[in-house]
Amino acid sequence: MPLNYPHRPAPAALDRAVRGSSLAIALVFLLALRCAFPALACNVPVFRYALERWQAEPYEAVIFHRGPLSPADRAAVVALEKARDDSHANLNVTLADLDFPLGRLPAKLWKNRTNAPLPHLVVSYQGGATEGLVAWAGPLGENAARTLADSPVRRALAKELLAGKSAVWLLLESGNATADAATAALLEKELRVQEKELELPRAATDDPKMRAKLPLRIAFSVLRLPRTDPAEAPFITQLLAGESQTNQPPVPVAFPVFGRGRALAALSGGDLSADVIESASRFLTGACSCEVKELNPGKDLLLAADWDSIFEEALPPEERTPLANPAIPPGLGPETNTVIGASPAATDAAAAANRNFLHVVLSSLVALGLFSAAVTLWRKS
Repeated sequence: MPLNYPHRPAPAALDRAVRGSSLAIALVFLLALRCAFPALACNVPVFRYALERWQAEPYEAVIFHRGPLSPADRAAVVALEKARDDSHANLNVTLADLDFPLGRLPAKLWKNRTNAPLPHLVVSYQGGATEGLVAWAGPLGENAARTLADSPVRRALAKELLAGKSAVWLLLESGNATADAATAALLEKELRVQEKELELPRAATDDPKMRAKLPLRIAFSVLRLPRTDPAEAPFITQLLAGESQTNQPPVPVAFPVFGRGRALAALSGGDLSADVIESASRFLTGACSCEVKELNPGKDLLLAADWDSIFEEALPPEERTPLANPAIPPGLGPETNTVIGASPAATDAAAAANRNFLHVVLSSLVALGLFSAAVTLWRKS
């Protein structure tokens, strides 16, 4: 099944490449969705719509313990709370006392860790189909708490996205200098080509209003992440959680990151080619089904950034895209025995989710039918 983009037909090489690429198959589906159901589409570029309206999915930091916490442990909890409240990390914090009944999620996370020394911190991703995926786990400590959502590379990544970059290609190095240099050169070369050749979609009168004053332009950058950097160890563990690029020996892995820190995919080996780089770049800069976040590929990264700082006035909650799994507001959750607050953004998103629930359900049903049709056509091609 050839990929047909609004600007030019896909080359034959790309058509061959997508047959083995889960990312490109997802993009086939999204393009089919855009063409078959334009009511779900908008002409605002995906990267800009995501930056302004897609709330980052919260990670759940669950602290397993028995009885009162020591002063040192409490300091670690305070550090997690500050990351959420002061640094705007997409993080919820939960205390799970093992002397009391656990909710569904803590019980699931603790099931395979019953011999872990206490207190024990488990961070899980709550987005879409990967709900409950463990992103990091280890002893509770103030240093671990401070580095869970913050590191030099993540600060640089957020700075680039907040400046209006279409995407930052995060390159997780393998440690093989030759392979890393070749991959970085491939990315730099192909992204410069895409910056020259791609065009932004033409705006329509019924497009959602863009609120940020950032320049709307196509611009990519490459940010290299050394795999052995101890300051980035928690981040690297989170990046590779649930991915297949963990086999030895390590290989370079590229993550196109856009919006509010959403990684489109983990690309390595045959999936990291000039054709796939072009495919991903066209998707991110083009108009597609960007109003329904759950129908788009990728996962949100855990990082601290004040995304709403791009607005002169905060975007109203009703104009934000609701989270797939909005956080339970403080004091309301049967999921855990103590919920220590949820971020204001997550609480606002939960309210928006209630108002938009029917819209999301109907959109998902339509998308399911279109996905089945796209897969059938792909298999017949």
